[in-house]
Amino acid sequence: MGKRELLVVFAFVILGVVVYQVTAPPGKGGGFSVSLGETARRALREMRSQNFNADHKSESTQAIAPAVRELRVSGVREVTVIGESRPDVAAELLVSSSGVDKADAERLAAAATLVADATPGAIAFSVSYPQEGRQTAKLTLHVPSRLSVRLDEIRNGIRVSDVARLQLASTRGETVLTNISGAVEGDHRGGRLEVASAGSVRLALRSVDAQLRKVFGSTQLDLTGGKLKAGALDGPLTIESRSTDIDIEAAAGEVKVNAIAGSVTLGGLRQTVRCDGQHTDIRLTMRKPAPVTVFTTGGSVELATPPEGGTSIDAAATGGELRVSGLDVTVRTEGDTQRASGAIAGGGPAISLRSTGGTITVRAAGRS
Repeated sequence: MGKRELLVVFAFVILGVVVYQVTAPPGKGGGFSVSLGETARRALREMRSQNFNADHKSESTQAIAPAVRELRVSGVREVTVIGESRPDVAAELLVSSSGVDKADAERLAAAATLVADATPGAIAFSVSYPQEGRQTAKLTLHVPSRLSVRLDEIRNGIRVSDVARLQLASTRGETVLTNISGAVEGDHRGGRLEVASAGSVRLALRSVDAQLRKVFGSTQLDLTGGKLKAGALDGPLTIESRSTDIDIEAAAGEVKVNAIAGSVTLGGLRQTVRCDGQHTDIRLTMRKPAPVTVFTTGGSVELATPPEGGTSIDAAATGGELRVSGLDVTVRTEGDTQRASGAIAGGGPAISLRSTGGTITVRAAGRS
């Protein structure tokens, strides 16, 4: 709100107070029941530019019972949670506040306090802010590594390491997660997200540039927009994606992908693979023989056969082109469909590829 608008509001407030004082019955003690001076001070404060800023840092330690298994954090702009071998929680709160002058900003920054609310099974941390000025808070917590952590609506920056489990609830912004022994779950929007070593992952991501490294258990992702790059996924992988570019360097477990638009690249495949795509380019590299099924409409399919072991190819491109490189398989044309089928290296698990309106390329390992 600009100064001119604030002056108009101020004038109407004063006029309203005066009219009320003239028409209202006198109070028990006589005189005005509302302080014109206080009203004026509040309005003038809003009209003054709050161009001064100050920081205030406070430290505290919070004891927690052995029965507490979960830690929750909300109401801060940035949070760092570090798991350690310790029985309590050490907190460092850094608050930045605006003010009408430096002293005012310092006072308001110091007025923000960390609030701990303990229940038998959980402890929740939040920040209580003064009503005046504008404050943002950055919270660093050193916690017992046995705890599960839940972060609610953190908007600007997250760093979590060495804890038992992590739940992201409507979080945003740059996020780095390291050595989460259990599950990483929840929903996250915008910015960059990095997971380095986790027991399992189950996330809904929107417009996120995501990187996953070393997931020991299952990985389940619901992706809209953004990018995904991942390596060393040991467990089963399930992806639902829309307009997302996906690049998986090595997926050792069973893979299921349903993609609309964007692209899907899967490498190091050694278990059952099922991919369904619409207007999606799909590229697969087999590490070992395994059953593969791909259906795509309006997108291309490229598959590199495993370097060792036999497979059986069954590919058909309707309204597109089928190419085979380095394999003893013949392509034949049936109307608007090109087909190829046959055993490779003595036969083995079936590789079934279907494309409508796109190109299918099947090549031997090591061929470009």
